[in-house]
Amino acid sequence: MKPLPAFDGYADRYDQHFTASAIGRAQRRQVWRALLPCLKDRMDILELNCGTGEDAIRLAGAGHNVLATDLSEAMIRVAEAKKEAALPLPGLQFLQAGFQGLPAILDGRRFDLIFSNFGGLNCISPEENRQLAGVLHGCLRPAGLLFLVLMSRCCWWERAYFFIKREAGKSSRRRGPGPVEARIGESSLNVWYYTPKEVEALYAPGFRREGLHPIGLFTPPSYLEPLFARRQRWLSCLEKLDALLDFPYLAGRADHFAIILKKNA
Repeated sequence: MKPLPAFDGYADRYDQHFTASAIGRAQRRQVWRALLPCLKDRMDILELNCGTGEDAIRLAGAGHNVLATDLSEAMIRVAEAKKEAALPLPGLQFLQAGFQGLPAILDGRRFDLIFSNFGGLNCISPEENRQLAGVLHGCLRPAGLLFLVLMSRCCWWERAYFFIKREAGKSSRRRGPGPVEARIGESSLNVWYYTPKEVEALYAPGFRREGLHPIGLFTPPSYLEPLFARRQRWLSCLEKLDALLDFPYLAGRADHFAIILKKNA
């Protein structure tokens, strides 16, 4: 599998456009609110599609041993630069690797938790996710956890926004079974959208669901940043609603959802 040109060309702008954006920060806080109860003292963690290393650096800073991987060479380069600028993090390692290359680079290494944030697994098909489930099952210690954040198939914000704009095709673009072409900077790539039940089925029987959280049910998708960047009070109120209504049955209506899967014996 070759590095994705879309993310290679976007790496230098990713933090500015998403990580440091008001919406990006709000959605990441929601992810971490769901993630923190899964973290125990000094875990061995594998991060997939780590991007520019924002979460990996925080995890390592909390004392965990983190191997963070991404298919994009440029993303790893940015992540390494951020690591150098941070406090010494001896437990953090970045490696360029895609999902298919995991068995070779891990060479039998086992983890307590495997983490994938903000839609990396939307970049592979259902069949590839099913195959990946088997690989990840072998990478986890007994009772290990997967913490996966994916873009949902039915985001109410997106449907309402494009309906109001009278762009019917965009309002329903997530609902089809096939891939959708998504713009990443000046490039594009195919993405697949999933419901929580679909992900649960793809990762069975090796895993069972332990938790499910909406991410961005009231906090809007990141492409609405221009609308909300100067309306911090609005965004703060929406984020509070997300914290108040953090119910599993609403996860499929959010921009993303976090699903926690536990390894079966």
